[in-house]
Amino acid sequence: MVETILSRNFDAILEVRHLIAIILACLCGLAIGYERKSRNKQAGIKTHVIVALTSALMMLISKEAFLDTSKFDTARVAAQVVSGISFIGGGIIFMRDKKISGITTASGIWATAGIGLAIGGGMWIFGVVCAAVVVIIQLLTHESPLKAQNRQVSIHCLVPDVTIMQKLYDFCHLEEYQAIQVEAKELEDGQFELIVRVEHEEEIVRWIHSKYQKVETVQFEWDTFEVLPVSNGVQTIRYNLSVKGTFNNIPETVIVIDFRMKTKDDIPSMKHITMNNKPSILREGTLYYYE
Repeated sequence: MVETILSRNFDAILEVRHLIAIILACLCGLAIGYERKSRNKQAGIKTHVIVALTSALMMLISKEAFLDTSKFDTARVAAQVVSGISFIGGGIIFMRDKKISGITTASGIWATAGIGLAIGGGMWIFGVVCAAVVVIIQLLTHESPLKAQNRQVSIHCLVPDVTIMQKLYDFCHLEEYQAIQVEAKELEDGQFELIVRVEHEEEIVRWIHSKYQKVETVQFEWDTFEVLPVSNGVQTIRYNLSVKGTFNNIPETVIVIDFRMKTKDDIPSMKHITMNNKPSILREGTLYYYE
């Protein structure tokens, strides 16, 4: 009796098709997610793979699981997938300084869900082509990640004496780089693990000048940097590294630059630089925007 129930509706070929559909959906999600991760976006490989897999799975269930009922609607489950993805996308989009960010990533998740539904519905070639189109569009409309990060350097080494840090600073100074994050950890064997992240100061100054033409020079205080989490009210969605300084050789001025980072250990990138506050000057104990 049990064997009859278990084997009555089993179709090996159909199960293989289902497995192939799930694998194809995961690969499409992987391709889209990898492109997003390479740009340090909120949703990366894991999110897109899970969305694609779940969408394909829900479509397969919608098509196959209710065949033994007299009335069933295959579109009902698929429609709920679209509604569920809307909540995920809404959590990625947020506004800061009157600028909306996360729209492309949210749209990518929505497209990934659609691709998963298409593959789960049996339209394998159509789903794969759509995934390829999404990835190609994202690649063609963005600067290459390697090109965007060619001004950042991360130095990670083991040394017997922590005083070698000064040599790293000298090297960075000769190459016109500035250390913006330094970590030194003492290991059990008496060695020190050094992690130094540096950024090209001239590129930062040029970027600031392009936004505020009256800022000619910047005197960064690199020891003021701090990394703080940024929350959407529910969970931490990214981190922000800020560095303070003065400009135009005026001690009363204040300038703060910010780098958006996916994790607190990321290397700050010029691609994710921003300024949450305008350059200011202190007059009679009050900060005014520098005009």
